[in-house]
Amino acid sequence: MTRAKAKDGLILDFVDSILVEPNRFRQQVLLSLAELFHYEHLTFFLTDQHGDLVRPITLNINPRYVQSYLQYFHSTDIFHPRNTGRLFFKKNVLSIEDLMTYKEYEGSEYYNDFLKHQELYHELAIALLDGERVVGAIGIFRPVREKFVAEDIHSLNSLAKYIARALRLNLSFEKTLESKQMHEQCNQNSPYGIIVFSEETSIVYVNPRAEELVRAISGRDKSSVREFVQNITGAMGKHWPHGGSKALLSPSLEDYTVNIQPIIVGCDNAACFALSIQENHIAKDPEHRVGNSVGLSTRELEILNLVRRGLTNREIANELFVSPNTVKTHLQQIFRKMEVTNRTGLCHRIELANK
Repeated sequence: MTRAKAKDGLILDFVDSILVEPNRFRQQVLLSLAELFHYEHLTFFLTDQHGDLVRPITLNINPRYVQSYLQYFHSTDIFHPRNTGRLFFKKNVLSIEDLMTYKEYEGSEYYNDFLKHQELYHELAIALLDGERVVGAIGIFRPVREKFVAEDIHSLNSLAKYIARALRLNLSFEKTLESKQMHEQCNQNSPYGIIVFSEETSIVYVNPRAEELVRAISGRDKSSVREFVQNITGAMGKHWPHGGSKALLSPSLEDYTVNIQPIIVGCDNAACFALSIQENHIAKDPEHRVGNSVGLSTRELEILNLVRRGLTNREIANELFVSPNTVKTHLQQIFRKMEVTNRTGLCHRIELANK
């Protein structure tokens, strides 16, 4: 068998090997590149609508370096689609010499502060295109003594069109599937409030139930859905893009659970998120029933609940972000309305109501 026929056979084997389920596709691409072409260190990114590299899949790359790349080194990456101009549309596979001399490369921040620490030197970058847009990029890395040769670039150019075509199909399938799932959740009669929003908290979709629940939770007839989303993500902290949940209490002391999950539907493959609001139908606690019967305010009901839990005035103040004197004033009003003179009498009144 000639060398050319052997190479053609490898390409056919590669194409056959990546015909897998969509959720396994990118990882299988890297595994097949490693198994059939002996590339050891690889990354596979998608791009969002801004052209940023997102959702990395890697092989033999330390996750710590992937995180540092996403946080900072993407801006110094000489192969980043933003830094290569139109070169990727002329050549699907770029080498260092397509962009600069090796002397310039060795003086670059990308090499000295990023790749060098991983004991990697050579790199080839494969652009995966959808018309005039880069939809994905594969990076292949080698240490200094293992150079890439012209045959590597020629083979990868042949593979790039197959990978790009399969990626486009998989992204289309993934988007269709998620659209179907989201449609099932977002129907007009859903008992859940659903809000779809971008990473910048721009609102993509809100169902009627979500608008109703946002008004109930905020206690205002006119309440901004975006402000609500910003408050929730802010309360969850910087890790909210990974998903999470939070319990909420409305001014009328109704109990709700809010969940956030990352999705991609409706955002042109950008990072988008679905926030669901669920009303927890639980029986009102006894202090709530008694407090409502004597006209306690929302704040007084909160303090009554905390008193029943055994918190001191200072602990209640810390919990509600008010001063101890404010708590004392509210307690005096509660004692007056409940017709008791101290905490013991207050708790006794609640116990009697619970029997």
